[in-house]
Formats: sequence, structure tokens, C-alpha cells
Amino acid sequence: MGPKNQYTAHPREFDESDIDRTEEYEEFIKKIQALHEKRGVTAITNLEPDIQRKKVDLLKLYKTVVDLGGYTVVSGKIGLWKELAVEFNPPQHNTNIGFVLKTIYWKNLAAYECENHWKVEAPPPDAIETQTAAGTDLVGRKAPEAVEASSPALLTRGRSGTGEATTPGATPSSSGRTLREAPPKRQFFQPDVSTPKPRNTVSMNQSPAPQTTVNGKGSTPNAMQASSTPSHANNPPLPPLRVIPVPTPYSKPQAFAPKAASRNANRPAVPNLPHGYPADGPSLMWRAVMGIASRIPSEVDFGLTSLLQRTSYVGHSISFFDYPQLGDDLVRILRDCVEALEARANNDPFVPSKIFETKEWREKVDVGLHAVDILRNLTCYDPTSRSNHTNARKLNDKYPDAASTLVRALRIADETDDVVGLKAGCLEIMEAMIKATHIDEQYEAELVRLIWHCIGTKERSLITTSLRIMVQLSLKERTHYLRSIPPDVMARIHDLLMLGDEELNVECLDFLYHATLLEENVAEVTQGEHAVPNIAQLVRLLSFGHVRIPPPIPTVVQSPTKSRKPVPVVTPDLPQDLLEDILKLPEPQRAVWWMRGCFEANPESEITQLALWQAYQRQFTGFINAGIRPQPLLNANDFIKNVATAFSTARPQMIAGEGGQPNRFVINGIVPREEPMGLDYNVYLRCDWLLPEAGPSAIDATGSSPKMRACGNFFGNVKALFDHVRSKHTAVENPDMKDQPCMWKNCTRFPPPGTSERKVFLKHLMIHMPIKRKEPGIKTSNGASTTVTAKPSSSLPPPKKTPDTAAASSANAIPWTTEVPVKPSATGELVGVASMAAHVLKNLSKVTTEPGVSHMNMIRQDLITKISMNASLTEILTDVLSNIYDARENLTDGVQMMSVDGDN
Repeated sequence: MGPKNQYTAHPREFDESDIDRTEEYEEFIKKIQALHEKRGVTAITNLEPDIQRKKVDLLKLYKTVVDLGGYTVVSGKIGLWKELAVEFNPPQHNTNIGFVLKTIYWKNLAAYECENHWKVEAPPPDAIETQTAAGTDLVGRKAPEAVEASSPALLTRGRSGTGEATTPGATPSSSGRTLREAPPKRQFFQPDVSTPKPRNTVSMNQSPAPQTTVNGKGSTPNAMQASSTPSHANNPPLPPLRVIPVPTPYSKPQAFAPKAASRNANRPAVPNLPHGYPADGPSLMWRAVMGIASRIPSEVDFGLTSLLQRTSYVGHSISFFDYPQLGDDLVRILRDCVEALEARANNDPFVPSKIFETKEWREKVDVGLHAVDILRNLTCYDPTSRSNHTNARKLNDKYPDAASTLVRALRIADETDDVVGLKAGCLEIMEAMIKATHIDEQYEAELVRLIWHCIGTKERSLITTSLRIMVQLSLKERTHYLRSIPPDVMARIHDLLMLGDEELNVECLDFLYHATLLEENVAEVTQGEHAVPNIAQLVRLLSFGHVRIPPPIPTVVQSPTKSRKPVPVVTPDLPQDLLEDILKLPEPQRAVWWMRGCFEANPESEITQLALWQAYQRQFTGFINAGIRPQPLLNANDFIKNVATAFSTARPQMIAGEGGQPNRFVINGIVPREEPMGLDYNVYLRCDWLLPEAGPSAIDATGSSPKMRACGNFFGNVKALFDHVRSKHTAVENPDMKDQPCMWKNCTRFPPPGTSERKVFLKHLMIHMPIKRKEPGIKTSNGASTTVTAKPSSSLPPPKKTPDTAAASSANAIPWTTEVPVKPSATGELVGVASMAAHVLKNLSKVTTEPGVSHMNMIRQDLITKISMNASLTEILTDVLSNIYDARENLTDGVQMMSVDGDN
């Protein structure tokens, strides 16, 4: 025997995914079958024809052809059958697909169209089913005249049965084409019946015939011909040859159709065959299904293994509709596995322990795990498979033990690998069932209770699937399950958000988003024991998957023209926090940032080099061997050289003395600041609250009121300044406050004795809070102005040779740190963890309780920072800020408990 080819090595399988087996389809097939039995053509028709293993839906084909006008209209338009065949997903390599589909309609549906659509009697079977789909006529078609099928007319187009040439006026065929002229008739060898004439023999006495000379040589043609031809003189005469035509199934299908029908009718029927079971033997799929149902261990193993491999392929078309017994068998095997694991978890004395396992117990568990995997492959959602959604619905509707068995498996109190794998598969099956249909409320409530326990486990698959199930229940309007979330579950979800697992963070945030749509959950998250760190965690996730790009270090500072100021004689005062930040820097960065923080560029001013050097020494001499970062001071020469690094307009210069005066060494282009500048280029804010001076000179000339001076303390942000004024200079925090005047410099709103309305006074005090600003005029080392969104130096365009008016107009642009995603999306929109965290914050910003509003109010500055760093967050975070402002205004004492941010 030779090797098996691709058709004999595996049984032939058909793809019937395009057939929609609805009640209408089944009723239509019954009508067609009844018509075929009435006409006696059941044996030569096929109710489920195929185009190269792709089954055709006859109901869909009939409706399509009838809607276009019927068989005659469709056949009359060239190429229309081929266009219709494309709708049935034929193989790409089939070039004759139009005629194949036309033949399928002609054999199976042509008679039904006549009687059902045209309401006329269909032509006999000899005119339709037993003939080819040639021509366009259907109604009133007659059977052709009987022709000897074995004559050359059936094998050669255009030849008559007798072999005679067709006359010029021959009648054209039913297809409208004229038969071509027949070739000359072939002559079979038929010897003459009469007695052959004797050969001419040369007599002994007769002189030979004269020979002709050809090219000088003698020749005798008659003699040569006689010698080369075989002699038949002594053979008996042959009878005339008669060709007898032999009928074949191809030449006379009508003669063989009754025989095939009678043969199939006399075949003994196989009792109790399942729907779709092939009568000529089982396929590999049916063998697997029947093997699982047989309960024979070897056959069950074969069936489960084969079915697991088949269902693991994406796009499989296995359905419980075709194999109804399969669902019962898989649920039964799963139930046996659950019972075995329950007995071991309950310490049943008749069940082997975890260390010593019997072979029978192990096999029962293994086949149960295989059954769970098969059910998961058959039911879980797959966009490429149409049967998975139907299987999940039928598993819940047709097999009542399925849901109870799955919930029973989730109750097993054991943490072994077998139990964890079983629970993971059961949860995924339950998720698919919830998506497809509604399970019983009793099992649904029990499932939610078990899900809270699964979220508290250490298994990642159980946690993610459990969170997805709760989201699906929320989408199915089962929100009452989210109204009573256990506190430990909510704490567990916030703990999981601290992990760097993106998929796990997405599932947790999706669950939080649906949970915070309910008002009671919003209040619990925003005012619980760990509300502040939980909200801060959500703010941190706004930068998940993003990388920060810091602004380039500016080395050139351009400042507008300022008036000349006197040279300072003492070191400028620095706030304590700014001094600590500068002390952390190594030299010469420490000297550069000290000069930038205490001085500013002004081309109209100057300072002596000695005064600047002495101020630097007084500031950092005490930190040479102590402080945050002990390090020696720069020498005078190195210190003066770094002045040009700090200010591009500063130039050391020597001024010759006049009239015998010594030369003066000065630095042009810098002037002392009124407010110091931080390392982030933010100018510090000064407190202008007036206080009475102390000492004998505190009384003015009239002697009626003391002299007043400004507080003069510097603060890095508006919140710190506001808290300083409220706690140090006013009595608004005192519950017994009666009158409070406003002593801000040049303010006449509340003169002494002031006002007793605390809320009105705090609102007025916010008006005096200055705007936090950055130092303008920052440029890069090559003189190009920086943009608002800083980018890496490698992405900056090369400097232009010609003057750029746009760059000159943006000389005062302020650079800051930006955030860009490491993996940007194709659409450019913000997706993933950062987007979902922003939506959760939007839900939390709708809180109405006083502690919740206070906690959400604390993150306003962080939200503004995120908006400045990431433009894609602007819209949603703006809504969050707006909701926080509205919630704060709705509170009675919202202003008193308000925390002021640096942008107000």
C-alpha cells in the first residue's frame, strides 16, 4: 500500500459555520425534503450541499435568488451567479464557483421555486434534477428527447448520435448555442463479405512483367506492394461490426436513480443515532464525543485529549447544538472531580492524603481538570468564534447542573495547585456565562460572596477574573452587589495598586471606577482611615508608564532693562528651605545657584567683585566642615569666572581710578533681588503684613501711633504664605474671635477694629495672596529660546543661520518638566492606567461630605502640576478641579478648612 494522502489520512470534515440553524431554517428544509420525496429525487439531491467542504445555506440561497427575480433572471445576467457565490465564502482557488452554485440551486431548489414562488406545477424530474443547469428557462421546461447516451454525442459536443454531420439548418440547443458541424465519420475496419478475389500469381510458363527503371535501378511496384501487404486470402470472412451502447450513471442518471433510492431504502437503519452522526461511520470528532460518553477510561482519555486539542484552536466551530450530550458528559466529569477534591479538603478518612495519592483518585482529578479546560475553550469569549457565545448561553440554560457545580468548585477551602487551577477555570466559565445570559440569583449571590474571598488570595489569575466578573455584573445592572463591599476587599485593591503590574492595575481601576459610581462608595474611599494615601496613590498613577523630561539647564539669562540699584553691603537673606537646597549642590553649582537666587540681571547696575566675594564667604563659611554637604569654598579667581555662567550679561571690568584714586574692579550687569528665586525658577513670595516696630524709634513723630514695618518673611508657595498669615498674624483660628482688621500693606478694606465675620475675612485675605511666578527670559547656552514644553536635546531642531522672528518673540518662554508615555498609543489619546486613574478621581471629586472634600482639596496643586506636564490629561483633570471647587463652595464652612494652592 502506498502512503496516505491528505484525503485518506484524515476523515473528510465540512465547515458549516455559515448555516444559521434557526427554526425558520429547519422548517424550510422539511418542506424541501417533502417535495423531493414527492418527486422521487431524494437520492440525487443534497439538503446540505458543499462547495469544497464549505456547506451552503439553502434558505439563504433561495431568498437571495428569489429577491433578485428568480432563476431565470439571475441566469440571464452574465456573471451574476459568480457574484452571489462570493457571499458564501467559497475557496479562493475555485474558478468555476458560479456554475457550481447554479448547479446546487438547479438540483435542490428549482422545483421548489416553481411551486412555492410562481405557484405553477414544476417540470418533471427528467427536465430538472436529472439534467445539467444549462440555459435560463425554468417554468414550462420540457425533458429532452431520449438519446443513446453511449454514442459519441455525449462525449463530444456538436456530434449527432449517428455520427452524421449536422445540417446547416440544424435547430439550436436549449442553451441557445448552435451545434458545430460534425467531423467526418470514422471508418472501422470491415472486410468485404463476398469471397475475395485470388491473388494474381505468375505462371511458371509466363514470362515476368517488364521492370521499370528508376534512377538507373530496376523496380517492380506491384511485386513490392504484394510482398509488403499481409495476405488474407486464406482467412475466413469477418462478420460486420456492431457497436452496442452501454448505459452508465453519467450517461443515464435517471436509470440509476431509482436503484440508488431502493438500495438506501432497503439498508437497515441504525437505531438511536445522534443528530448529525454520519451513517457511514464516525468522524474523529464523533469518536471523541462518544468516547467521553462511554465512560471507558481509555476512550475518555482519548476523547478529552482530542477535544482539548481541537478546542484550543482560535475560531473553532464546535457547538453544543451539534453535540447535545457533550455538555452533560463534561459537567458530570467536572462534578466527579469536585467531589474528589472536596473529600480531600474535608479530611475524609477514605480519601488519600496530599502526599500519598491513589491512581484512581489522581485520574479522576486529571480528567476533571481537562473537562474544565475544554468547557473554558468552548464558552469563553473569542471574537473570531461565533459558537462560544451560544455555548455559554446553552451551558446555563440547557444544563442546570453546570452553574451549581461551578459554584461548588469555588467553595473548596484548599490552596493546592489542583484547586487553584480548577477555581481559575471555573471563574472564567462563570464570566462567560454572565456575559451571555443571566444565571440564577441564588448562584449569583453565592458567587459574589466567593469572589470577595478570591480577591484576598495571592493568585493573580483569581484576582483579575474576579474583578472582571464584578464589572460585568455592574454592566448587567447588578449594582446592588457593589453597595456592600467589605472593607478588607477595598483595602486589598488599594494595596494591589502599589504594584507595577499594568494588567492588574487596569482591572483594579476598572473595578474602582464602577464602584465609585455609587455615592456610598465615594464617601468610604474619600473619608476612610487611609483616604489620604489612597487618593495620593491615584494621583501617582496619573504618571504610570510615563517618563519625565526635565528642562535644559539655562545658562543665558536675558532680563529687561531695570533701574540702577545700590550695591548691597550685607549678604542677601535666603529662606531656610532655599538655603538647604543650595547647600546640597556641589561646587561650582552651589556658587552659581546662590548668585541666581540672590541677584538678577540688570545691565544698568554693577557691584564690586570684592563685595560679591565677601558676601559669598559670609554665606558659606560656616558650612565648610559642617552642614548638609561640607565642602571648601571656591577661590576668588574661580568664583569670579562663574559669574558669567550664572548671568550672560555680567562682565568683570576694571575701571581706572581718577585723581589718584585706585582702580576699581566691578561686575556689570547684576543687581540684588527683592525676592529670592528658588532652584525651580519660582520667585519666593513675601509677607507684607504690617507689624509695629520695636525700640525707642517705634513711635512716629506725632506720638499717637507706632511705626509699622512689613513682616518680610519669604515662602515658597501660596499655601505656606496663607497659613503663615492666618496662624501668626490673625485670630481666625480662635473660636472666640470678635473683630479682626486687615493689616496688609496699603489695604483699606477692614481697618481697625475690623470685622467679626470669619468667612468674609478669609475670602478677603485670599485677594492679597500674590501669584506664583517664574523668572522670565530664560535661554539656552546657544542663545535659542526654550519652548513651553521641554524636549530632549536630541529632538531639538538644529539652530537656524537666519534670524528667527518667532524665536525672538518667544524669548520670555518658560520651560518646565514634561511627561510623555513610554509606549504611546496609535491614536495619540491617553489610555491605560493613567486614563483610568483620572476617571476614578473624577468620580471621587463628586464627594459631598466635609472630610471627603477636605481630602480631595489637598491634591489640587498636584492636579495642576499634572496638567502642566501632560496635555492629554487637561480635559478630565480640569473637570476634577471644577468638581472640587463646586463641592467646596457647597459646604457651609468650606473656606475655613480650605488648603490654598500655589496657583491662587
